Amino acid sequence: GFGGFLLHPWCAGLQDYYVDGAEVVCYRDRADLHAKIDYYLAHPEKRAAIARDGLDRTLRCHLYRHRVELMLGIVKSRLGVG
Repeated sequence: GFGGFLLHPWCAGLQDYYVDGAEVVCYRDRADLHAKIDYYLAHPEKRAAIARDGLDRTLRCHLYRHRVELMLGIVKSRLGVG
């Protein structure tokens, strides 16, 4: 989310927010982790593109401003306001 390449353990929830292989890279086990480390170290241009696209997604969709807007929308709908 800060412009770095994110290699993260696979979790279902993350897939709702970022595209695996395009905005973040997830691994499933130690062997997968090591293979992906080797691959992305050998492909710095792909690593940089994923980091850039992950940052872009964060700035477009996942700032505190976005969460506050979502929470206010929920509160307003439950109160019948707006």
